[in-house]
Amino acid sequence: MRFHAYHGVYESERIEGGEFEVTVSMKLLTDEVGTTDSIEDTVDYSEVYKLVAGEMEQPSQLIEHVATRTARKLLSAFDLIENVEVGVHKLHPPIEGACFEGASVLCRLSRT
Repeated sequence: MRFHAYHGVYESERIEGGEFEVTVSMKLLTDEVGTTDSIEDTVDYSEVYKLVAGEMEQPSQLIEHVATRTARKLLSAFDLIENVEVGVHKLHPPIEGACFEGASVLCRLSRT
């Protein structure tokens, strides 16, 4: 998922914003979806997207905070998720003299 958001330590990042990519991987507590092929037996990806988009709209200084907050919200919102992994990749962060494509963090949380 790609977003223009306002996360960062520097004031310019909170004013101008930047580009971010978010990945979500989930292990579900159900075997039903493999046999029923019904959306009611799984987690609706469109609802996951809406939750992630809402979290990306809330400015934070650290992408670590964004990833952790998003993972916690996903576990709270969807009972079928056993564990979740949220990756936040900040594209082209404003680091003077640096030449790299981005910085990433990965947060893994489990219900158990």
